[in-house]
Parts: sequence; structure tokens; C-alpha cells
Amino acid sequence: IDIIYLQYPSHYCNIISSVLSFILRDDEGTLRCTLWDDLTDIQLNRGDVVEVSGVVREGLRNLEISVNDLKIIKKEECVEVPTVNISQLPDYEGDVVSIKGRVTNISTPKTVKFNDRETTLQEITLMDNSGSVRISFWGRNTEMLGDIKEGDPLHIMNCRVKSYLTPGGEKIIHLSAQYDSKVIKDESIKAPEYKENLIKVKDIKGEDAGDDITIVGRVLQVYDINQFERKDGTTGTVRNIMLEDDTGRIRLVLWDNNALLDIKEGDIVKVVHGYVRDSGEYIDLHVGRYGRVIINPEGIDLDIKTNRKFIKELTEGETAEIRGTVVDYRKQDLILYLCSNCGKKASLVDNKYLCNNCGEVNPRELPIITLILDDGTGNIACNLYGRPVERILNMSQEELKNANTEILENLLGQEQVFNGVVNKGYRDLEFSVKGLMEFNLDKEIEFLKDI
Repeated sequence: IDIIYLQYPSHYCNIISSVLSFILRDDEGTLRCTLWDDLTDIQLNRGDVVEVSGVVREGLRNLEISVNDLKIIKKEECVEVPTVNISQLPDYEGDVVSIKGRVTNISTPKTVKFNDRETTLQEITLMDNSGSVRISFWGRNTEMLGDIKEGDPLHIMNCRVKSYLTPGGEKIIHLSAQYDSKVIKDESIKAPEYKENLIKVKDIKGEDAGDDITIVGRVLQVYDINQFERKDGTTGTVRNIMLEDDTGRIRLVLWDNNALLDIKEGDIVKVVHGYVRDSGEYIDLHVGRYGRVIINPEGIDLDIKTNRKFIKELTEGETAEIRGTVVDYRKQDLILYLCSNCGKKASLVDNKYLCNNCGEVNPRELPIITLILDDGTGNIACNLYGRPVERILNMSQEELKNANTEILENLLGQEQVFNGVVNKGYRDLEFSVKGLMEFNLDKEIEFLKDI
């Protein structure tokens, strides 16, 4: 049996102890072996032929041997890990190799749960002149990808060649970074140039479903995070974001870790390797396993022509952006209680919430405030619901339940930019706020110049 891979000694806690692991291969397969304490002083090289004895136990993935005794039968010179082309990887299955190529895809880190632990997984796709391959980085190895981006030429050292079968029976080769792997940027690497499929919202069509799409847009509205139960019993997370560029708007659907990203109205978001789904009613952009979301990427400044209006110009039914000073607010409850069945307002009667249509209900709680905005041409009541309320007050829904309208005094005199829809109120027009936009003095000056 000869050694095909060595993992160098590690020291644990404050205990004087060390461990070294290596992979043995014979004619029938491979097996991980672990040496402890004094046995780690034995000098082993890749290619050595050894005989081991010890205790067989269940490892993290397969059986392994905790070695009690080791005998070197044949000593080899230290063997360099070969650097191979991607097309050669099937010939090195089970071995450790180094590889060079250009990054075409970087996934968002995600949490993977096992029976006894959980860890982080991030994957990249590397391309050379002979093909492409996916490389997995687990746990702390994900730190190697901290400053890596699509298009970077990389020399990745010491990766194990693995394979799996698709449901259709196709064998797929992939790589897994190891304990001693290294990721080195190398501009001298010859690999095909990376071309980003950057398109505009107006060019996204339903028939493009499944395509590799990259898009840059401004966040118009952020919806609440929702959880759901998958068929396997695990809990998933999903959130919708409304994006716009200078050609249109599209709903972005984020799943799991991406749904938890700190994205706010007004942020610039770059979606890399997204895909489209056409539900018949909507065309949505999704970010899946191999997609990535970049918030406020460097070097990108979207020049989106918004439907900015003065308050006196607003007409019923239109979508617009307005700017003004908060001059007043309505004195009302900060939490609206709605029937969970029909959505109508529920009233508190004898410590019970009653809906005129449905009777006693367990109501849905919705933060609500109304601000009066004045821009010098007129004023309008602006109704904010849900997350925009939490964001403008920098308070959670639970905190709002214990507050009163006096906290709105802090907003008086502030300049605000709202995006939303003009509706007919009881007497006058009102503005239903869908998103809070960042107040940028330079942009406001440019807007006034264009009038």
C-alpha cells in the first residue's frame, strides 16, 4: 500500500498532542489513516510504501484507521504534486493535483448541516483551454476565496480529484480543496478570457429561463423574509427584492443564505449567474446554488432616470419618486392589526381581536406611520407600512409595539426621498410609500439642473 496524500500535523487546544493523516491506496481502493502523538514524527513522503495496523472506525465520510503501528517497506523521494489540465483530471481520480485556470463562477457561501455538525461550503468554477471544473472549499478553506472574483487567473495547489454520478448516470469530475491547499493569483496563466453575460432588464424574456444572466440594478423595494418547509423536512428561507435599471424593473427572488443578506432600498445590487423563471404572470430572476449577489459593488454607479415629480405634479394612480421635508405626522397607533383571513382591520374588544367579516381572529401585525412631506410646491400625506417603517425609525416591530407617536418627532425637519404610488385619499391625494431612497445632495443638485 502506498501513500498518495499527506496532511501535516495539527496541534489541539492546550494539550500536548498532534495528529497527521494520510491516504493509502492499493489495488482495491483508498483509505484514510491517522497517526497520533509520537507516530507523527515518522517522516513520510507521498509515494512511500507502508504497512499499517490499528483500529478501524467510522470517519466523517467513510471508514478510516487510527494507526497503532506503521512500518515503511519502501521509501520514495518526496514526490511533487502534479499540475494537470482539466481534461486530464479523470486520469487522477483519488489523487491530489494542482490546477491552473480562470475563475468563471463563485458561489455564495452556504451552511451545510451533517448529523453531528455543520460547516460552510463555497464553490468556484475554473476554466482552462481544455475544459472547466468545479472546486469545493469547506470550512476555513473558504477564507482562501476572500478577495477572489470572476475573471481572476488562479493557480490552485493540492486539490483532491473526486467524482459523482448524476441521476442520469453521468460521471462528473470535481475537485475538493485540502488542508494544505493554496490559492495563488497568477497573471501569467494562459486561459480563455472571462466574458460576463451582463444584460438589461428589458432584454430578459421568459424563454431565457435557465440562462446564465448577470444584471446590475438599484433596489426599489425589499420585502419581508419568509420561511417554508421543504419536502425533506428542512426549513428554507426566501425573500423578494424589486430591482430596477434604466430600462425597467424585475422581481429578484433570493433563497436561504442570500435571503438573509443585508440589502436595503437604494442599494446597488449585482446579480451574477442568475436564472429566469416565467410563472406566466411574472418573470422572476432567481439566484440559485451557483449564483452570487454583490451589494454596492465598487466602480458601478447606475444612472437611472426616475419618475421624479414635484408634489404639485402628482396624479392619481401613477408611480413616482418624491423628495421633501417631513413637516408633520398623523397621531395614530404605530401597529395596525389585520385579520389573518381577509386582511381587513381587526378591533380589540374585551381582550379579543374581532373582524367584522370573520369574527374572532389571531391578527397579523403591521407597522404603520403617516408623514406629511412638503417640497415647496405642496404637501402630501405619505403612508408607510412594514419594513419601511422599521427602517426609517431604525426600530424593530417588537420595539414599535411598546412605543408611541412621540418617536416621530425625531423625523421632523428631515429630508426624505420616497418611491411609491399616488392614491386617492379621503379628501386629497396620498402617497403609498414602497421604498425609501438615500438622500444624495449631489444627485439632487443634478436633478434641479435638469429642470
